[in-house]
Amino acid sequence: MTETQIGKNLLSEAQWLWPQPNHFDIYNCYAQFRKDFYLAAVPSGEVMLYITADQCYRLWVNGVSASRGPARGYQSHWPYDEVDVSKYLQAGHNYISVEVYNAGRSTFGYLSESSAGLLCASNIGDLPIRSDATWICRLDKAHKFDTARYSFQINFQEHVDTSKDDRKWITLHDVPAGQDWISPDVVSFGSLPWSDFEERQIPLLREHIRSPKSKISIAKGPLGDDFKDWRNIAKGLFKEFESAAWIHQNDKLEENQPIVFSETPVGTMQAIILDFGEEVVGPLKIEVNGGTKGEIVDLFFHEVLSPFKSPVMIEPDSTYCRMAMANRLILSGPNVEHEFFQILGFRYVTVIIRENLSAVSLNITAVDTGYPYSLEGSFECSDENLNGIWNICRRTQEVCSLDSYVDTPWREQAQWWGDARVQFWNTMAIDGDTRLFKRGIRSIAGQKSFNGLTYGHAPTMAHNCILPDFSLVWILSVDDYFWQTGDLSLFEEQIQRIESVLNYFEDNQQKNNGLIGYDPRFWLFIDWAPIRKEKYSAIYNMWYLLTLRTVTKLYNQIGLEQKAKEFSQKSAILESKIVEVLFDSESNLFVDCADSNGERYKEHSVHAQTLAIMLGLKPEFHKTMFEKRILPFLDNEALECATPSIYWSCYVLTLARAHGFANEVLQYITRNWTPFIPYGTCPENFGTTIGNAFGNDSFSHAWSAHPTFHLMNILGGVVQKDVGWNVICFEPLFPEGIDWVRSVQPTPHGIIESSWERIDGKIQIELSLPIGVTALIKISGFEGEIVDNFSCVI
Repeated sequence: MTETQIGKNLLSEAQWLWPQPNHFDIYNCYAQFRKDFYLAAVPSGEVMLYITADQCYRLWVNGVSASRGPARGYQSHWPYDEVDVSKYLQAGHNYISVEVYNAGRSTFGYLSESSAGLLCASNIGDLPIRSDATWICRLDKAHKFDTARYSFQINFQEHVDTSKDDRKWITLHDVPAGQDWISPDVVSFGSLPWSDFEERQIPLLREHIRSPKSKISIAKGPLGDDFKDWRNIAKGLFKEFESAAWIHQNDKLEENQPIVFSETPVGTMQAIILDFGEEVVGPLKIEVNGGTKGEIVDLFFHEVLSPFKSPVMIEPDSTYCRMAMANRLILSGPNVEHEFFQILGFRYVTVIIRENLSAVSLNITAVDTGYPYSLEGSFECSDENLNGIWNICRRTQEVCSLDSYVDTPWREQAQWWGDARVQFWNTMAIDGDTRLFKRGIRSIAGQKSFNGLTYGHAPTMAHNCILPDFSLVWILSVDDYFWQTGDLSLFEEQIQRIESVLNYFEDNQQKNNGLIGYDPRFWLFIDWAPIRKEKYSAIYNMWYLLTLRTVTKLYNQIGLEQKAKEFSQKSAILESKIVEVLFDSESNLFVDCADSNGERYKEHSVHAQTLAIMLGLKPEFHKTMFEKRILPFLDNEALECATPSIYWSCYVLTLARAHGFANEVLQYITRNWTPFIPYGTCPENFGTTIGNAFGNDSFSHAWSAHPTFHLMNILGGVVQKDVGWNVICFEPLFPEGIDWVRSVQPTPHGIIESSWERIDGKIQIELSLPIGVTALIKISGFEGEIVDNFSCVI
C-alpha cells in the first residue's frame, strides 16, 4: 500500500473537528485543539501523522513546532500533509497541540465553503490517533475577530490580547483545564464540502529564525485619536506617523539583541524601525520584558522607507489593494511571549509603544518561511554588480515561493499564472525542482469560468481576474513542464481542460472573422505597458497562434496525429489572417491592433515585433524589427510605442540572446537591475526604485527575477536545446571587463558545471556534463558535439 493510500485510509477513520456546531459564525476565527495520550515506548522508524485543516493549521507535538499547512486547494479534493512526528515523541505522556485558522471568507488564495475544521490521523505503534470527540478544543478569545484586512487580497490583521491566552496550552505538560475547553463538534469523513482528499504533492515549508540587522530610525510624537479602539491599525498609524518626528540612526544590531523603549510620557508615542536586511516571509515572534497589563505594542510591516527614513505607507482606503499590513499585541503583564500566525512578507518592521511608564525591552524575530529549495544552481563572476543582480534575483524567487508560486509575499500572495511561468524558468536555474509548478498547473485548472477559461490566479474569489491571455499562458506552461522533464503525462491529464479553454477562443475567432477579438467581459492583460488592445490585438492573436502550434506539437508527441493535423490547420489559417490584417507594409512592422473594419492603428510595440520573430512571421523583415524596436529598447532609447515592463522584458531578452544579441542583453540587465541591489530583491516594475517608491508597488516580485537564467545562459553559456535537457548548446559570451565566470545548472540528469577564466591573455574554458547530456559546442575553433567533459583554451 502506498503512503497516499495509507493516509487516505487513516483519514477516512477520523472526523472533522470544530468548537461550534454547524460551523456557526465563522469569521476571522482561531481555534485550538489538544490531544493527550500515553506511550509505553517510542516506536522505531518513521511515525506519520496525516493532518489537514480548512483553512490552515499550525502543529506542535510535545510543545515543539512540527509543521504548518496544508497547501492551498479546493474542498472537493482538499490537500493533506504527511508529517513524520517520530523525533518529537517520548515514552510516557505525549500531547498534540494544533491551532487552526479560518478567515470565514474567500481571498486571493482561498475559497470559503462556509465550513471549518481540523482532521488528522496516525498509528503511533499500536496506538491509533484519530481526530474525534475525545479531543478537547476551544475558540481562541485572545484574537479579536473584528479587524481590518491586511489587504483586499489576503487575511485579517492579528489583534491579540495575551491576557486572554498565555499560549501555555501548546507547551503545558498537563491536560489543559477550564470551562472553555470542550469536546468538539464532529463531522464524518466524506461529508461535504470535503468530498475527497489529495496528498500535498510538494514538500512542507522550511522555517528558520531571522533577527533584524539594524535599527534604522526612531520617532516620537502625539498619540493617535482613540488608538485603543482602532479596527485598522495601519489606518490609525498613517495619521499618527504624520505627526511624528523621525530621526535616522542606522545602528547595527547583534543577533537576538533586545530593542529597548525608554519611558514614554503620557499623551505620546514612540516608534523604532527595524531592518531585517532583506525581504523575509513569515510570522513575527516577540518577547516582551517590562510593560504593564493593557499596554499595547503595534507592529507595521513594510518593504520600503521614505527618503527621510520613515515608513512608507499609503492611506489604506486610497488604493485598490487597501494595504494595511499591521498587527497589535496587548500585554498581559511585564513578561510576554507570542508568535503570530499569519505569514507576511516584509523587510522592515516599525514597532510602536505608547505611554509606557517604564522601560520596555523587546526581542523581535521573524520565522522566515518558504519552499525548501535545495539551491543547487549558482552563478558567480568577477563583476560584483552581476553577482549582486543574480543574488537578489535568487532571493526574490525564494520569497515568492510558498505553498505555491506567489506574485509577492507582501500585499497579495496570489498564484498569478503569468508570473508563475517566469518563476518556473527562474526555478530551473536555481534549483531544478518541478513540483511546485506541476501542482500549480493543476491548481489553475481547478477553477473554471462558465466558458472554460482559467482564472488569472487560483484558487480565488476574484471573478474580475479572468485573463484570457493568462489562460493561453497556462496551456503554454503545460508544454514548459514537458520541455523541462520529458514527461507527457501532465499534458495527457489536462487535455480535456486544455480543450475547454481553446473552445472559448475558437468561438471568439468564429465571431470575429478569423481573428480573436477583445472581450469586454474579461481583463485582457498582456502587460502593464500601455498597449492598445481594443478589437483585434496583434499580441493577443500571436499568443493564441503560439498556443495552437504548441498544442499541435504535444498531440504529435502522444501520437494523436489527426488531432495534431486539425490544430495545424487552425494555426495556418490564423497565421494568414494575422499577417493579412496586422502587418503594416509601410513600416514593415506589425501594428498593435486593428479595429472591426480592419483599419490598423499605427502603433508598433516592442511586444508585437518580439512575438512576430518568435513565431517566424514575415521573416524577411525580422532585421527591421530588431533595428527599429528591439535593439533600441535594449539600449534604453525612448521609443514612440509601448515598451515592455520588467515582467514582459523576459521574453524580449530571451529572444535577443537567441538571435545573437547576448552582449546587448547583458548591458541591458546591468543598467536596469543594478539599482535594485541595495534593497535585496526585485521590484514589481521598472519605475519602482528605492528613491521614489510610495508603498503601492511591491519590492518583491519574482516575475522580475529572470536575470537568474539570462546570466547563466549568457555568461555560463549553457542553454537547453532539447526536451528533458538531453541536449544543450554551450556558447559562453566573453565580454570585456569580466575575467572569470562559474555557473552551476541543475538538470534532470544531474549538474552541469561551466566556467571560464582569462589567464595570460587567453581564456581557459571548462564544461562538465552529467551522463545523458549531449553538448553542442559553439566556440570558435572548437565547434562540435560532445557527451563528456570539455576544456579548451582560446
